[in-house]
Amino acid sequence: MKIEIPITEVQDLLRNSYHINVGIKNIGADIIEANYLVSSILTIKEVRKDEIVFHYKVNSLVDLLARGAHFLLGKKINDTPIEWDSKISEVVVDLKKIQALSDFLKVYSISELHFVNENIVLIFSIITNIE
Repeated sequence: MKIEIPITEVQDLLRNSYHINVGIKNIGADIIEANYLVSSILTIKEVRKDEIVFHYKVNSLVDLLARGAHFLLGKKINDTPIEWDSKISEVVVDLKKIQALSDFLKVYSISELHFVNENIVLIFSIITNIE
């Protein structure tokens, strides 16, 4: 199953559900630019059953600012489906923590993710051994 989600809908979800205003811009097939306090380039590192792992790049000054922002935003980030590891420059999006997707992900798993134009394209497969 293929689902295309406009990037603007993801921005709306983050703003409305988690009170976080993130600017997101597609800059390649597996790369987006995210702006929240600092600008970073996120590259898809791995797609798991119900998680997406991004590696991010920022310059050294921004990296220092990002670590400070991570410290300051700790509690706010903990209430989101985002796990941020500033030590290894990774962000994990845990889709099963998004209430609207949790039941869906009991039946389907993510097999591919791409950024095409201003859309996020997700390919899902049916889980054959549903628990």
